[in-house]
Amino acid sequence: MRDGSIKRILDKKPALRCRLFPMGFYASTGNYNVSDYPFYDDWNQFTLDNMVFSVHPRQHFYSHTDEGISIALVGHAYDPIHMIASENEILSILAEADEKSFFDEVCSLTGVYTLIWKKDNTWRVLGDASGMQTTFYTVFSDFISISTHVNLIGDMLRLEMDAYIKHLSNYKFFNLLGNSLPGDLTQFSQVKRIVPNHYVEFSSSVKIQRYHTPEIKKISYVQVVDEVSKLLHNNLKLIADKWQRPTISISGGCDSKTTLACANGLYEKFSYFSFISSEEEKVDAEAAHKICNAVLPIGGGGTLKHKIFNFIFLITCFALIRNL
Repeated sequence: MRDGSIKRILDKKPALRCRLFPMGFYASTGNYNVSDYPFYDDWNQFTLDNMVFSVHPRQHFYSHTDEGISIALVGHAYDPIHMIASENEILSILAEADEKSFFDEVCSLTGVYTLIWKKDNTWRVLGDASGMQTTFYTVFSDFISISTHVNLIGDMLRLEMDAYIKHLSNYKFFNLLGNSLPGDLTQFSQVKRIVPNHYVEFSSSVKIQRYHTPEIKKISYVQVVDEVSKLLHNNLKLIADKWQRPTISISGGCDSKTTLACANGLYEKFSYFSFISSEEEKVDAEAAHKICNAVLPIGGGGTLKHKIFNFIFLITCFALIRNL
């Protein structure tokens, strides 16, 4: 947004403002204008100690303060080990935990979230274990800025794209590896990405620390399968209890078949679908349909109701319109 073109469009078409940085947030210990681009007073405002959060209307924010510890979670989280679906309960447990048990509790969590913790003059920030919700951070002019969107930080602080990243992204094979940059790099030299299973600590300096190191256990393959399937089933049960209309996307591949198998006993609480966006995807969607028709839920009730959404025609029309 260096040339202000997006801002000019949003000023003319306010209905598009909700489409900018969807499901995102911006948090900072510095002052910023919540009435102007990109927030326009439409994002929800929260405070945690001296940090101000602007949270997209479709995003969730939870916070807890107890005995000098303040903690916030942006997104959603579950604990399939202790069967906890409430973010408020999760934050309460984390606020009461000591140094070691805090990270033990964090390692029990799954979901899509950013966790921000404050005690005395120290801030800690970490993301979900798989990095499903990207989290970026910087210390700029002595204040901290954190966001799900690196371009949001860049726009707020008027940062310029790093010359090395320009060179890297123009490399002829770069697009073959996707748009992700290696390590914790971003297009701005001042901004870094939080790597999964690490936290960033802000105090007198910035420290990056790994908090989870897998233990090597001598257990059998069958035990691994039993434990993993139990955790996946617990997580699906929490999802079914938490959300009103949970849905499982089925592709016919190993991941979706494993998810489907682990939902046994909960099938009636989910709906099922596949989509086709190219001719090559038809075989996967049709395989998924056959799998759902072959599944017989425990306790009867017939086969699973599976829908296929075909987007080939719409995608073709959009491509034709774009090329006119």
